[in-house]
Amino acid sequence: MKERSANLVPFRMFGIPEQDFEKSKVAFLFVPYDATTTWKPGSREGPKAILDASMCIDEIWGEEEWHPIVEDKFLYTFEGQVSKYGGSTREHLTSFRNFIWENIGKYGKIPFLIGGEHSLSYPNICAVYNNCNDFSILHFDAHPDLRDSYDGDYYSHSTPMRRSFELGHKVSLTSVGIRSIDRDVQHYIANQRKYNNQEKSLNIFGPRGFNLREVEYTLKENVYITVDLDVLDSMSAVGTPQPDGMNSEEVAQLLQYVITRHNIIGMDVVELSPVANLNAPNALAAKLIWKMVESLYFSMQKEERDGKNKTR
Repeated sequence: MKERSANLVPFRMFGIPEQDFEKSKVAFLFVPYDATTTWKPGSREGPKAILDASMCIDEIWGEEEWHPIVEDKFLYTFEGQVSKYGGSTREHLTSFRNFIWENIGKYGKIPFLIGGEHSLSYPNICAVYNNCNDFSILHFDAHPDLRDSYDGDYYSHSTPMRRSFELGHKVSLTSVGIRSIDRDVQHYIANQRKYNNQEKSLNIFGPRGFNLREVEYTLKENVYITVDLDVLDSMSAVGTPQPDGMNSEEVAQLLQYVITRHNIIGMDVVELSPVANLNAPNALAAKLIWKMVESLYFSMQKEERDGKNKTR
């Protein structure tokens, strides 16, 4: 019988006992960074809290056997922290981008970044842009994060979707769960939507009043997924909580629907700011991540089987 222990592999997501980078398809990266947080700091503690909570995900193990994700060595975890250099936010994010590209992207792996604040999405998206410049970003958030700058910083946690949308003329953005928008960003969104076309579009959905197909219709074949946990209703363990959001089941359903129908090129989950003696938000984040990678695993398995059947 196989046993699991939180002490067995303390720095591997979900407590997976063995990993193999060459065989893996998804590489986890923990980045404890929150230098530009403006309301409630603490998201730098999020990666460790999620990692700890992931050890208690029951679905991955059994009395006799592990989940096939483990047997196939589908996941790889980079242990420890990613170093940063320089004094500015831009220099910090550049060092993260370079690490992701040099250690994950150029080997064709799917980077799954766990933050940390939302500014971290930008370097991860930049890294995948080196391999694919024609894709949609599916963005879950209470805020559009489309400010041009915040407190004079063009790379703060309020700007990552603006910087990412500006990367190229074939990068589209679909944001879901949005319910807190300042006036400057309202004007920017209205202006950009005038030019929506098949190559590049900006689409905004609130926390409800849409169906899965409406959102999926806006996406290209290649999709990058970013989840700011404040998309959830009154989520307390985040830097900028907002009421009237989506529930975890709604978020998970949309994620699973998209993941099984598109080519996923990168993912991140950010903005968990742990609260002392409150473990439920940490477990929620870990469980959401599990659902994402499990959906991706079975989707890729199906594609592989279908491909083999076509060659027979």
